[in-house]
Amino acid sequence: MKKTAKILSIVLSISMVIGVALALVFSAFAANAPTFELKEIKKTASEIVLEINLTDGKVSNLDISFNQKGVTCTSIESDDAIVNPSAPAGFSNISLASLKGVSAPATIATVTLKVNDVDNNSFSINIDTCGVPDSADDVASSVKVVNNNVSYKAPTTTTTTKAPTTTTTTKAPTTTTTTKAPATTTTTKAPAT
Repeated sequence: MKKTAKILSIVLSISMVIGVALALVFSAFAANAPTFELKEIKKTASEIVLEINLTDGKVSNLDISFNQKGVTCTSIESDDAIVNPSAPAGFSNISLASLKGVSAPATIATVTLKVNDVDNNSFSINIDTCGVPDSADDVASSVKVVNNNVSYKAPTTTTTTKAPTTTTTTKAPTTTTTTKAPATTTTTKAPAT
């Protein structure tokens, strides 16, 4: 019985140590995982322009793929990223590799989308691979993306019709004063006879 209790206490101690170690390892990955944001920059009747921003953390390599419905990516501008076009649907992904790393805040890319279906469209990104400096691990599963589903809604037009203005001018009544001269009556008596 004493042997069984000793073995059981050793097994429990080892499992606790392993559990705590795993918790520390996973929390370290979560702390290093960067945060991205999709931000709408401009919207017209036929296109939308978005920025993919790194808002927190640092990345050394990155693969982003697009989920496009009712929109087509027509251009991607970036100082740091390598753009991989795929025909005929337009651009569908971005890759980034940097020896020094890219730190937040940073704009990874500016994406221009042509709107094909005004009523049924959406755009989102997938972080397929994400490496952080000083680590060989891929932290893509821990990455957060803020505002990751952008839909184009046609701008609503509001027409304001102004009621016609009616101006009524009322003239003050005219007063005419007529003064009659006093009546003069002259009576002449006939001479008495």
